[in-house]
Amino acid sequence: ADQQTTPASATSDGAGGAIVVWSDRRNGLPDLYAQRVAANGDVLWTADGVPVCTAAGTQGELRTVSDGAGGAIVVWRDRRGSDFDYYAQRVDAGGEIRWPAAFPSLDGTPVCTESGDQEAMEAVADGAGGVVVVWRHDDPADDGVFVQRLDAEGEITWPVSAPSGAGVRVCDS
Repeated sequence: ADQQTTPASATSDGAGGAIVVWSDRRNGLPDLYAQRVAANGDVLWTADGVPVCTAAGTQGELRTVSDGAGGAIVVWRDRRGSDFDYYAQRVDAGGEIRWPAAFPSLDGTPVCTESGDQEAMEAVADGAGGVVVVWRHDDPADDGVFVQRLDAEGEITWPVSAPSGAGVRVCDS
């Protein structure tokens, strides 16, 4: 790939291989791509990787976790709007994009798109095919640490009573 812009991220495919995700500038601004490598080192998907996100703006600061079914969930920081937000995408074991479940797209599904910058993200697999994401919301009027869970279909699940793109505040800062 051309002009890689951020450190790559990888997770096990559960079969002795790995799924590797990176950001590069082959189309101008940084976009995300993924590749599955078998236990014997063979590349299993399209040459130069399958697109994970090619939305306008810059994609970077990525984390990759296992989906528990041979694929991966990728979470990244995205500047397609006026500030930095987080999005996620699931790529299945065959290299197919899966989120949002009703209409998979290369834009991903929003994790947090609240006004102000989101930063310092970490992600872990939830053990049920989804992902839990934690980040710091950087806004002088509403600073804090937030967490959100996306289920195996890419649907936001927290808070339980009223799903929201803002997540659940776990700390005021």
